[in-house]
Amino acid sequence: MVIQRLIILYFLLLIFEGALRKWFLPGLATPLLVVRDPVVLLIYLVALRQGLFPINSWVGGAVLLSVVASLLTLTVGHGNPIVLAYGLRANFLQIPLIFVIGQAMDRRTLGFIVSGLLWLSIPMTILIAVQYFSPPEAQVNIGVGGEGTASFDGVGGRNRPSGTFSFITGVSAFYTFAFAAWLTALFDKRLASPMLLAVSGVAILGAIPLSISRMLLISVALVALGSAAVFIRLPGWSRTVPRLIFVVGFSGLMTSQLPFFDEAVNIMELRINEASRIEGGNTGFIQRVWMDLSGPFMHREFNPTGAGLGAGTQGGAQLLHGERGFYGGEGEWWRLLYELGTVLGTFFIIMRFWLTVKLGLCGWRMLATANPLPWLFFFACGFLVLNGQWGQPTALGFAILGAGIIIAGARLGLPDEDETNTAQ
Repeated sequence: MVIQRLIILYFLLLIFEGALRKWFLPGLATPLLVVRDPVVLLIYLVALRQGLFPINSWVGGAVLLSVVASLLTLTVGHGNPIVLAYGLRANFLQIPLIFVIGQAMDRRTLGFIVSGLLWLSIPMTILIAVQYFSPPEAQVNIGVGGEGTASFDGVGGRNRPSGTFSFITGVSAFYTFAFAAWLTALFDKRLASPMLLAVSGVAILGAIPLSISRMLLISVALVALGSAAVFIRLPGWSRTVPRLIFVVGFSGLMTSQLPFFDEAVNIMELRINEASRIEGGNTGFIQRVWMDLSGPFMHREFNPTGAGLGAGTQGGAQLLHGERGFYGGEGEWWRLLYELGTVLGTFFIIMRFWLTVKLGLCGWRMLATANPLPWLFFFACGFLVLNGQWGQPTALGFAILGAGIIIAGARLGLPDEDETNTAQ
């Protein structure tokens, strides 16, 4: 089906659009920022023709919010139609895609994405290892548009690599999804061979210290914590114990023997200690997350209309003020209240909160049917749906794709063996 190919294209562009912007088509870096949007619109067109376009309260709420917010933006907000269009794209355009993916994705496409995450993790780790050991000005670390560098400051003379993505945030989201796919395949042998699991396990575990990213470490730990419920609730999990012992043991042993592993672990430890010192202790990161969630309501003044859609994004700031920056605050909920105002912004935050809750409940129910995929992918993407920076295209893409996978996985169950083999 055409729609299945378009969903796969969306997935592949999400992984490789940064590479196009950095290495292959740097002169088109700005338009490639929204390269997935035409694919989204094509998916909607096909879904409408096939009767698969969703009509539900989430889509209706998004449409209502977008119309009211657009009117406010043009009348009492910034009034710039280009910034408005970017704000509509960041906040509302892709919400229906969650439910189109959930309703239209077939088992073969679901299996392709799950196994694809495992296969892609292997060359991705090789790439970030090369970036990790290369200087920031090296060609492999070139920045968006073929200028500067895409590596972020790290510690110990090493920089945080960006992989095929524009920034390190893409690496964090990718490996979190890959780890959720890896755990899912551990519990169902139809999704991946033991050899693929073992090699991709080494790649995923090795990438964590190479990334020098606390966010990736915490995200992977969160998915691992969520997997504990699988052992409690999943029927017949004990039958997978030999497979679990072999794959986990082999992956852990081989990762520890990698020549860069000890140095990368030490650098990661330095990064954690330095960040903890700057943030004022081991609880600093937790406090920062708490402030991202509570701060917008505790410290932002009441504003019923907001600055207008798109005003809080980096691209919108460039157009409105002549320079990029987080004028409404770096956190997502800060941005939403700044752009939409207190009333509409709070309503949209509640929508995203309730969608996150519903996705989590969906995953929990599926465990009782011997289907761990929705639950594990909820732990990979739940925070992106709730509080991810949708103004950043990669974060938005992983939030939308992950939510769609949860719904599709719950509807379909795990892929049939013959279809999974075909996908691989």
